[in-house]
Amino acid sequence: MTETIRFTKKDSGREIELGYFDGHIEVVGPVKDLTLKHGRITGELRLRPKKKELFDDNLHPNHVKLLREEAPARCNAVDILFLGQRPGHQLYVGPGCTEFHGFGLGFEGVSEGPSTYFGREGAGHTLSHCLYKARILNRREVIAVDASEDCSICDTDLLRCKNGGIYAYRNSGEDGVVRYTKPKRLILRRNRLDLSGMNLIRFGFGPIIPEIPYGIILGSRGGRFKDRNGNRRYADLDKGKAKKGSAIDNRDFVQYASVSDNLFKGDPFMRWVLDSGRKNGVVNSREWT
Repeated sequence: MTETIRFTKKDSGREIELGYFDGHIEVVGPVKDLTLKHGRITGELRLRPKKKELFDDNLHPNHVKLLREEAPARCNAVDILFLGQRPGHQLYVGPGCTEFHGFGLGFEGVSEGPSTYFGREGAGHTLSHCLYKARILNRREVIAVDASEDCSICDTDLLRCKNGGIYAYRNSGEDGVVRYTKPKRLILRRNRLDLSGMNLIRFGFGPIIPEIPYGIILGSRGGRFKDRNGNRRYADLDKGKAKKGSAIDNRDFVQYASVSDNLFKGDPFMRWVLDSGRKNGVVNSREWT
């Protein structure tokens, strides 16, 4: 049985040196200002709210506020190597989490989905000076920003983008859950992506039509068409459940993103950045030599 360490509200404000840990680490509930640093992890680091009903019933008019109050905030991961020897994502920052900061992280081995996943109704997450080398299974991208706002990924290298690099979207309708937060104001700056061997077409669970992978996609659930969403079989499962959010509009709403000074190599078709959103700024994308 895989060992799991769990940090809870009583661990708020602590600074913990991890060392080597063979298993998973969970940060659960309203944990504030926890720093995990200087370690190697064979499994997942997972941050999430404590109350399961916050996942199952999200129709309360103040759902986002309530969810964020019960989720980790201002937690940091510094100088940690994810070895990718256990099932799951390597870094999962779940629904309602705010201001997670990852600095100097490394990702190796295997990840069952995106190595890093920022979940719905989150805000203010950052990644900087990280190195991604893990092999991604299930035909997924390396980093997923799913309905989290005000996030930034800077000065980070992605060396194995077989099915895409950094994707921002709002996964409308999945499991019938309404998404409220729009993935707005994303900053992607000075990252380097190696697209060598990237597949020509990406199949997988959910898409109605096959997708063409890119290094960066703003609005990946929109496919190749601007603001066209619903390229998932479950996109309408939340339809009519609420009077706002993805219950009334399936679009990703990746807006006001700033994508600048990113370097790409290895793809003869130059599938660097696909902007399927609105009012985004994409400048100075260049060949990585």
